[in-house]
Amino acid sequence: MKVSIILSLYKSEKYLKKYFEDALNQKNIENIEFSIVHNQATKFEKEIINQFKYKLNIVYQEVPLEPLYVSWNKAIEQSSGEYIACWNVDDLRTYDSIERMIKTLDENKDTGFTYGDIMIVNQFGSKNGRYIKTLDFTKKLGTSGAIGGPFFMWRRSLIEKVGYFDEQFKSGGDFDYTVRLSLLSKGKKTDGLVGFFLHEGVGLSTRSAHLQILERTVIELRYGIWYKIDINYIHAAFDYKINMITENSIERKIDKEIYDLSYKRRFMLLLIAYGVGKNFTIEKLRQLKRFLFKRDIYDNKYHLKTS
Repeated sequence: MKVSIILSLYKSEKYLKKYFEDALNQKNIENIEFSIVHNQATKFEKEIINQFKYKLNIVYQEVPLEPLYVSWNKAIEQSSGEYIACWNVDDLRTYDSIERMIKTLDENKDTGFTYGDIMIVNQFGSKNGRYIKTLDFTKKLGTSGAIGGPFFMWRRSLIEKVGYFDEQFKSGGDFDYTVRLSLLSKGKKTDGLVGFFLHEGVGLSTRSAHLQILERTVIELRYGIWYKIDINYIHAAFDYKINMITENSIERKIDKEIYDLSYKRRFMLLLIAYGVGKNFTIEKLRQLKRFLFKRDIYDNKYHLKTS
């Protein structure tokens, strides 16, 4: 199989039929495998899947309710594609996006992953919304932001080096994963629109601003993206294991490359403060003072998390 779509399902009945109909319209659908991990499957959801299981290449397992990235890792494990791609059940793709992304990786052997432009829509099935034109890949962009978006594709061969999704996260795992892909491989943009991302405030990545900021802070601390950190979330961020990645229920230390990147960027923080000037530095010190006043960062819990 050329590419495997990893798909976690939970309470997905209202999206499933349209999703599979859209999938059937993909060019060269015979090259695409759908690796599905179904959380708390319902009778109606299974009936819809049964309508399409002979029309699409589907690998399927049912599980009790579990975190998203636990399911994604299981989906990767049971899949067989040379390439792996993200395509959530409440999002839609352009009819040729999979083919174009495959072509990008086929023609650029030194490229580890690819992504493209997206359209943000507020209604499932809509093709009208806010067009987001993504930037061409650089190592700096890839290791300081979620450059991959919701529709990235990468080489299975990179898993040995990059690992799996960090199961500590509830919504920020794709951001974390594309930073690792950017640090340990090279990205390349596939030109043009690749998909329609639903933003209606009910998905894991859109319904909780607090959770998004918190998990983004964890990732920014892990990779030394200091200039983006909201200091009000630092204390809560240490409830996560910043220097450990949990994959397939097993913890491992972050790679040396991540340590090195974070350490290097400590000096960048000082340069930024110096380069922007006195007012910037004073404001950051004021923020830190307010943070220290509001939170007791010297309690035992904090020391245990950071020592």
